[in-house]
Amino acid sequence: MDLLIAICSSLLVIGAFLWLKPSKRDQHLAQLRSSAIAQGFLIGSIKLPDTSEYGRVNQRNSIETLYRLALEVDPQANDSPHDRLAFTILRTSGESGIYLPNGWAWQQRQNVTETHYQRLAQRLAKVPEEVTALVVNDAFVGLVWNENTKEVSLQQLAELLSQLAADCDLVLINPLAATS
Repeated sequence: MDLLIAICSSLLVIGAFLWLKPSKRDQHLAQLRSSAIAQGFLIGSIKLPDTSEYGRVNQRNSIETLYRLALEVDPQANDSPHDRLAFTILRTSGESGIYLPNGWAWQQRQNVTETHYQRLAQRLAKVPEEVTALVVNDAFVGLVWNENTKEVSLQQLAELLSQLAADCDLVLINPLAATS
């Protein structure tokens, strides 16, 4: 009986330590995000609507990881935040947004010009399937992507964000992140 109690106690302690150990997925995400930060990305979260058929019908949202590159902000600019370019574009299985290629929809947009529409349509046609959202505002360009894929590298994501910033006539603070 004492032996059984000792074995159960040992298993209980070992189980608790194993439960605290990060899963393979968590280890992968931690390593990926650490690499991204080392390359100049800023990592954050963003609440986005679920654009799948189920998500649209049930009006679901999800918190996604946002990989961002910071933009230079002109301190001399006298315009208000409402006068600046800002948009969020989501990959969707539903109806596409106006001026966007099939598979993309606007979540929000502000001060997008005709030139921007044309450049964005061309850029979105080349975006890898793993990228599910693009976000631009006065502080950063960012994207949401499937972090579990091996098809897309951090370098490719940095290049995509650099090109997106150029398409929107914006300047990255650290352009080396997109070229290193």
